[in-house]
Amino acid sequence: FLIPMPPFHSIFNQNEKEPPKYPMACGMPILPLRASAQRGPAPVNAIEQDIVDEAINYYRANVLFRNFDLKGAADKVLIYLTLFITQALQRARPTKQECANTWSSLAIESFVLPGDGSFALAGYITAPAQQRELDTIRLYLQQLRAEVCVRLLEKIYPAPVPASPTSSAQVTFPDFRVSHPSKWWLQFAKHRFLNKAL
Repeated sequence: FLIPMPPFHSIFNQNEKEPPKYPMACGMPILPLRASAQRGPAPVNAIEQDIVDEAINYYRANVLFRNFDLKGAADKVLIYLTLFITQALQRARPTKQECANTWSSLAIESFVLPGDGSFALAGYITAPAQQRELDTIRLYLQQLRAEVCVRLLEKIYPAPVPASPTSSAQVTFPDFRVSHPSKWWLQFAKHRFLNKAL
């Protein structure tokens, strides 16, 4: 018989009995990023892997799950980014440049925030207690969304493979990996992680 694989959890999770290592907003830790396409509350540190890397690397495994037991507060960031990656993939365009333009708009467009009645993760992420916390979580999520779009773009539109020397008699075909998004990513956008959508 097959033993079901558990979902991947964030390495940034902490024991809840310990004091928070990172600043918090709406129950989500403001985790450091190794790079940031947009300014925001998350600091940029020289770390090997950050929460955005985790979300992208674990996406194709985690998106298949309808249930996800939180192992810590960092998992809240992970599940939000997993849902956002699905949203981004659903808006992927035929070419890399078109997709870059579409995702640039997606990252900064108005989106539902914790505390709103239609927020998909209300059961996981708490509502802000004050305006300052609302402003912080808006900037943080916007920063994360922008960084996901930058890094995911390089994943689903692989770099071209240099063509090998060919004789003039051979027919050359276009490298569809350059002009089209990878089907190995887009096919996962059909799944509804936690049966939810942003």
